[in-house]
Amino acid sequence: MTAGPSTAGPGTRQMVLDGRKSLDLAVDEFEKDIIEEALSRARHNQTRAARTLGTTRRILKYRMDKLGIEQPDA
Repeated sequence: MTAGPSTAGPGTRQMVLDGRKSLDLAVDEFEKDIIEEALSRARHNQTRAARTLGTTRRILKYRMDKLGIEQPDA
């Protein structure tokens, strides 16, 4: 899994303010992009990615599950 193009780009702000995208969806997209990038930089090591993000591995795993982020097969 590599971080692809961001779905939470600059246009997202305007879409939320115009009512074309919900705030919840925009926040989820942003969070997913950030987590995927942190995992990629940490070579998919959840503990290192969590440390980079200033959270615990347990919280990171919870958010990954919530957002449908899967780890690549070893």
